[in-house]
Amino acid sequence: MKKTFVKALAIIFATVSLAGSAFAAKKTKTKVIYVGVGYESDFSYLDEKGNLAGYEIDMLKAIDEALPQYEFKYETSDLKGILLGLSSGKFDIGLKQYESNEERRKNYLFSENGYLCYDSYIQVLSSRNDIHSLEDLQGKTIIGGSTVGSAMGTLLENKNKELPPEKKYKIVYAKMTAEELIASLKNGSIDASTSTKALFRKRVEQYGNVVKLVGKEPVRKSDAYVLFNKKQEQLKKDFDEVLNNLIKTGKLSEISIKALGYDYKDN
Repeated sequence: MKKTFVKALAIIFATVSLAGSAFAAKKTKTKVIYVGVGYESDFSYLDEKGNLAGYEIDMLKAIDEALPQYEFKYETSDLKGILLGLSSGKFDIGLKQYESNEERRKNYLFSENGYLCYDSYIQVLSSRNDIHSLEDLQGKTIIGGSTVGSAMGTLLENKNKELPPEKKYKIVYAKMTAEELIASLKNGSIDASTSTKALFRKRVEQYGNVVKLVGKEPVRKSDAYVLFNKKQEQLKKDFDEVLNNLIKTGKLSEISIKALGYDYKDN
C-alpha cells in the first residue's frame, strides 16, 4: 500500500513537472511583434482564401518559428503605409521589397543582409538596337519608378546633376501595368524602363519576346531588405541571426524556389 502511494505521488509530481515545463515553454514566446507586409506582389499576396502567402511570408514564418521569444502578427499595407507605421511604432518590422537609400537608413534599421536580389537592367523593345547602356539613354525618356524617391529614379536624378541640359534623362514616374508599359514603349512615349530578371521573364512568358534586357551587367545592383523600427535593436539582432543562418545553410534559397519557382539570388 505504501509503495502504491509513493508511486502515485511520483506520477503526480511528474505530471505537474511536465505541465510546468510545457507551460514554461509556451510562455517563452511572450513578445508580440507587429509586422507590416504588402499584399499585391509576387512576394506577398492574399491567396484565394484570403490568407497571406508568398516568399516574404514563408521567410517570415521560418524566422518566427526559430525565435520562440517572439510572436509575429501581420498587417497588410502599401509601401508608404508600412514606412509610416514603422516610424510611428505601429509596426516593429516592415518589408515590401525595400531597397536601401540614404534617407531610409536615417529613419529605419536595416537587416544585415538582403533577402531578395533587386538588380536592375535596362529594358527596351526587342526591335530597338540603338540602346545598350545608360549612356545611350541620355536625352531620352525612361521610367524612373512608380514614385519620386524610388531607387532608380534617385540614381538617374543624381546623374542629371552632372549632365548638360540636352543630355539629361527625361525621367517619368508612373505605376504601370505590364500592358501599359509595353504600350508606352511601342508608342514611343518612353524609350526604356528598368526591370529585374524575374519581372522580365514574367513579361516574356505573358507577351512573348516583345521586350529585351540590354547590357551584360545591371545598371544598378541592389537587394531588398527587412526594415525595423529604430528602437528595435535587439529584435533586429535576433532576426539577423536567423536570417543569416537561412542564407548560409541554403534554406532561404529552398524557400524562394518553392514559393517563386526560382532562387531569390536570381531575381
